Amino acid sequence: MPDVRYVCLSDLHLGEEDSLLTDIEPSTGKIAPNSPSPVLRALAGCLGEVLRHNAPGSPRPTLILAGDILELALAASDEVVKVFAQFAALLLEQFREIVYVPGNHDHHVWEIARETQYLNYMRRLDSLEKLEPAWHTTKVFMDLAGKDRLVQESLTEIARGVARLKDAEVFAAYPNYGLLGPGDRCVVVSHGHFIEPLYHLMSTATSLVFADHAVPGEVDDLEAENFAWIDFFWSAMGRSRKAGDAVERIYEASSDRRSLERLTDALARNLARNYNFLIPWSNWLEEQAYRCLLRQVLAKRAAGGQERQVRGEVLSGDTEQGLRWYVDGPLGRQVREERQPPPSGLTFVFGHTHKPFEKVMDFAPWRGARVLNTGGWVVDTVEPRPEQGGAAVLIDQDLNAVSLRFYQEGEYSVRVEEPVAAGAGHSALFEHLSAIVRPADEPWRSLGEIIGAEARLRMERFRKRLETIGRLR
Repeated sequence: MPDVRYVCLSDLHLGEEDSLLTDIEPSTGKIAPNSPSPVLRALAGCLGEVLRHNAPGSPRPTLILAGDILELALAASDEVVKVFAQFAALLLEQFREIVYVPGNHDHHVWEIARETQYLNYMRRLDSLEKLEPAWHTTKVFMDLAGKDRLVQESLTEIARGVARLKDAEVFAAYPNYGLLGPGDRCVVVSHGHFIEPLYHLMSTATSLVFADHAVPGEVDDLEAENFAWIDFFWSAMGRSRKAGDAVERIYEASSDRRSLERLTDALARNLARNYNFLIPWSNWLEEQAYRCLLRQVLAKRAAGGQERQVRGEVLSGDTEQGLRWYVDGPLGRQVREERQPPPSGLTFVFGHTHKPFEKVMDFAPWRGARVLNTGGWVVDTVEPRPEQGGAAVLIDQDLNAVSLRFYQEGEYSVRVEEPVAAGAGHSALFEHLSAIVRPADEPWRSLGEIIGAEARLRMERFRKRLETIGRLR
């Protein structure tokens, strides 16, 4: 019987009011950070039900957190810590170790660990004259018991502050974390933000200024050129108080064209009233000019510009091209640097898009690769988007990977999915999980009901917030 050895989750966005795993007050929508959300409780119970069917005496599995676990871009740090403590109290004791692979919204988790990594390196030197420049990534295939061991001290302290977790450790890896298994197979887990050009914006801008520069094909160079941009805008604004609140409203509006137009119209009005840049003798004419310009430049281009905002498909053509570029290029090179010959079979697990899927794909280094997306747990639309949902990817000792789809928006029923090549059969892990996960039975039926109710609540609260965006002064 296969055992679940690894559980991958991503895009929890703990501390964000739109996250199903952050508790909110139903009447106000305000965060209630000192209590677990109903969905978090139900999720912990369902994962526990799955792990209960591992063979007696089997080691507890590893939890791999594949980025955007903490909402550092749009939420206050103290609330994020409190919600993570709720998550830790309910889930972490089911696992023997935790590997954290940061994304864009929690990139600062990596920056803290990176400084620890460099400090550990400095301590090993007998002379600082031998000091080399800081590096920006970890190995893909880390030896967590040896010199690659990198503890994320902040999250480890939080986990240890929770009862029964005094020996907990949270390890950091970035941006790729790999597992090696039998049959020359490997699994690589990554958050996935580098598949979108937005997250190598600084490299692109540099290439526009300097003709001899190109977007790096090496993962360490890619991160080195773009980490400051990612960390500043996508992983620090939540701590900027009033400015952070304003950025959150802009971010929310970007998912809805009309709301973003109301926001840019308010910006045009305020520019015309407070500054006389374009038409000094008429505020009204100046406001109309700004309004037209901002609607064309910002509202038209920004609304729906990210993959998670693309409706009706789980992976747009542009983002699929970005996925192929990343796997063929930066990831492929990193794997080959560490393993020669490289593993012949790849399973690639990522999140970021909030749209779970399972697919068999051909890449230049790996044909017939299995690709699984872990979806996300944020509901930030006013109506269901069926392509969005939350899942966990479960991996057994032979590195078979199966998706446990907890919900899709509008369809709050659990199901088991696996990417299978044409003519091939399902794995024993798929059959094992299909026997455990029965949507009509408990605890799965209650999970669906709870997620449905909480999702509808967040859609209503999101609608109310969008209604206030045009009132900015």
